[in-house]
Amino acid sequence: MNELKRKQRERRIWLAVYVIIGLAYVAGALNFGFEHRNYGACTGFFFAVLLIALRVALFVTPQYRLYQIFPPSSFNRAAYQTFFLCLCLTGISLGLWLMAKGIQHHQVWTANSYFCGMIGMWMAAKWAFFVTMPIYELREDTLEEDALFRLGFIERGRERISGNSEPLLENQV
Repeated sequence: MNELKRKQRERRIWLAVYVIIGLAYVAGALNFGFEHRNYGACTGFFFAVLLIALRVALFVTPQYRLYQIFPPSSFNRAAYQTFFLCLCLTGISLGLWLMAKGIQHHQVWTANSYFCGMIGMWMAAKWAFFVTMPIYELREDTLEEDALFRLGFIERGRERISGNSEPLLENQV
């Protein structure tokens, strides 16, 4: 199996995994919302589903396009990372608060306890972190060859990487 087919197969597998996980979270959100009336858990799992959808959108977007939208040291990149870091910390904080409420009320682990809300908020926090990783890892040294060509960091047939101090002359082979 050549490199391109292997990458395509791997991307399809990851996409299927994201879809399956997203469907499981949808089922959890619906179950907690309608059957158990645990709106804390329902909210956490609902936000996790939205963040999984964003992760899938980032996954299917070509690297060169993400690099154009979020170039290194840009305001867009800093704002994106800051927003989702704050969302992650908010989810962790709400989860801890719900855990404290569950302990305070001497609850047990049932579907309508604060502990399930804690898990839902922590799942949303986890996916808020996961959507920052593709942008965090988006650097010139991690871009695929196609993205490097499209962005002009390398020219076809030449191994010129951006940042080289020597100019590339047209008559050089």
